[in-house]
Amino acid sequence: MMKWLELLSKHKVVLIIVFCLVNQISANNGIEINFLNKVSQSQKIQIIAIANQNTHSLSKALQSIEWIETFEIQKTIFGKTLLQISAKIPLLVLNDTFFVDKSMNFYKVHEFEDDLLRVNCPEYLFKDIFYLINNVQEILNFSLKTINYDVIEGWHLFSHSMQIKLGHSPSFDELETLTKTMEYLYSNRKFPSIIDLRSSSGVAIQYVQ
Repeated sequence: MMKWLELLSKHKVVLIIVFCLVNQISANNGIEINFLNKVSQSQKIQIIAIANQNTHSLSKALQSIEWIETFEIQKTIFGKTLLQISAKIPLLVLNDTFFVDKSMNFYKVHEFEDDLLRVNCPEYLFKDIFYLINNVQEILNFSLKTINYDVIEGWHLFSHSMQIKLGHSPSFDELETLTKTMEYLYSNRKFPSIIDLRSSSGVAIQYVQ
């Protein structure tokens, strides 16, 4: 009788240990997510919401998310799933609706930092955006904050303290004029509020108190 009780007791211990181990694996068997670059809180929530799927379904779901650049799903030796995600890096916010990255990929806006360049213009002028950014930014020694297109006046470029008016179709000559103007202003430590390049007679500079 005593031997039977001892044997039963041992079996109980084994059963308890097995039960605890199974619960531990189950409780800790959630997917581990690693974001390789900065993402917003809403993007994190979006991934967490779909993470508890099998590998095939998760892979299909991740492929449909437009802000993801690359992802990799791995199984560890402990049976856990590791998900690594690299997000597209937005270069600018377009019309408060889309992010645009350096490869001209358009995808819907999530939360974004205040220092991200904001561009507002009609769709038919999208192709001109990178021309402006690549050429004008090289001329300036400060970052642009906003680029707006006005149907009447054309392109307006804003930094924190300066506005540059370029007109409807900035030419090489206008950009060359902007380069010389900025060189003159920098060398003379002048900081105007507005630089207007739209006039054929020259550059108009305004200092607003």
